[in-house]
Amino acid sequence: MSIKYPANPSLGSKVQAFPKTQYNKIVEIIDNINNGIVVNVSKNLSATSTTFAGTLTVLSYGVNVFTTVTSTNYAAKLPQPTTGKSVRVVNMTSTILVLYPSNIGGQINNYPINVPAQIPPDGRSYEFVCIENPLPGAWTWSSPATTQYDSGVITANTTSATKILMAANAANVIERTGFTSSSGWGYDGKNLSLIQIGGTEVCFKEAIRWSGITKVKVYTNLSASGVPAIFGLTSGGTTTYYDPADTTSTGIITSGSGGAGNYGGTSYYGGCDQAIAGTAIPPGTLATNIGDAGTQWGEFNIIGGSSAAGSSVGDAFLGNVPNTFYPTPLTLDKWISNYLSFGIKSNYILTGFKFQFFIEHF
Repeated sequence: MSIKYPANPSLGSKVQAFPKTQYNKIVEIIDNINNGIVVNVSKNLSATSTTFAGTLTVLSYGVNVFTTVTSTNYAAKLPQPTTGKSVRVVNMTSTILVLYPSNIGGQINNYPINVPAQIPPDGRSYEFVCIENPLPGAWTWSSPATTQYDSGVITANTTSATKILMAANAANVIERTGFTSSSGWGYDGKNLSLIQIGGTEVCFKEAIRWSGITKVKVYTNLSASGVPAIFGLTSGGTTTYYDPADTTSTGIITSGSGGAGNYGGTSYYGGCDQAIAGTAIPPGTLATNIGDAGTQWGEFNIIGGSSAAGSSVGDAFLGNVPNTFYPTPLTLDKWISNYLSFGIKSNYILTGFKFQFFIEHF
């Protein structure tokens, strides 16, 4: 059976005839173009585990909305690959979602095999398109732009090979006995300075909140012939509730949940295990400048957020919420503040140790 539809003016008085099934298909395509194609939306998803070795949440084709991502369960993986099909993912939490390829041996963009993508907690939709099947599959996506925090060149002395230098920049650096963090860093954080230094701790944030961190690079003036320096990030933060009529320090009603810990999921520290090309210098000695020939440097790819305080750094307003603590006021303004600290252990007693770190973040 065939049906007729109005003639195309460019063909004069001719009438075109098509089989009914083809005509219906054309109508369906036109409707999709005019009305948009409705895709499946999977809501209230939770991340599970942290690595390929664990039991991971598997995304579905369509839109996947994650509302639960934690410091101990922050990973998921893409569905079994079908070339040309796409997946969208939205992270509505406060912690980075780590998204692995579909299978061991799979690839995302031109990342190394098995290396995951990181979805920032910004509530935006990110699309992954399958570009290779059969297994293990390959995917491509447009990752969010990153910016860089530059500490500048820091010069300090170490009194022990086992002590840690904690720093934010050249003007804020101290020596202490180990890497540290505290949830107390974030108490009333919205009213505190961008850099806090006191006792044997230094922590910092920037005025614009970071959603997460992707990489840390460190350059030194220390010889690469000896023991590599070890470096890492720690984070601490907490929620603070304010009287809506007074969100200064005097308007604090109470504090809420918080946490502190190392930043970087299951791998916490990096090492300056790479050398600047050129003539080697004796172990434990210092060159004039960072980046001189024979000096050590390193980089650390961050996967996940802090082990206790989420992935963000800075201040965020979490809304006006009912006051469940005291009779008045009826509602409270809820804020969260997270601070970050950089630490490095040189493994030597040094005078004039220089280092500079760069943090890539979104």
